[in-house]
Amino acid sequence: MYADLQKASVGIRTIRLTHSILHRAFERAVKYDMIVRNLAHGAMLPRWKQVEMRMVDESQVSQFLIAAHGSPHEALYHLAITTTGIRQGELLGLKWTDLQWNSGMLHIQRQMQRVPWQGWSFIEPKTKAGRRTIKLGQASLHALRLHKERQQSRKDVAGERWQDSSC
Repeated sequence: MYADLQKASVGIRTIRLTHSILHRAFERAVKYDMIVRNLAHGAMLPRWKQVEMRMVDESQVSQFLIAAHGSPHEALYHLAITTTGIRQGELLGLKWTDLQWNSGMLHIQRQMQRVPWQGWSFIEPKTKAGRRTIKLGQASLHALRLHKERQQSRKDVAGERWQDSSC
């Protein structure tokens, strides 16, 4: 069955989760004397494959940033593609107070994470190394400056209806 799933292009993680569920179900069936032995025990599972990460080249980065120009998320995309090592949750957890405009230093102090049955919230980085400072280039600072100006304009137009989206 697992081989058939693999041939049907089902992911290895999904196949392993399927096995886990079947194994537990069969264990319970053995416990209640519905079957003699766990049929999933000893099944050959597909091995995890180490997938080589594909890197984008400078030309592709330029094309992406040109395509993102004018997007409400342009500054976020710029940071994501040009800032080495910053994770998605960290990007979404940034606040303006994390940026020192004069020095161009960005402080990673929190991350945004979805908490099941509660929604989105800010959480501390998992490790001490997760709290770090990143030096931004002039292009990133420019993109952020434009974003802050556009955000302030929207805030002015909204007036009292403006809601800060900091969870």
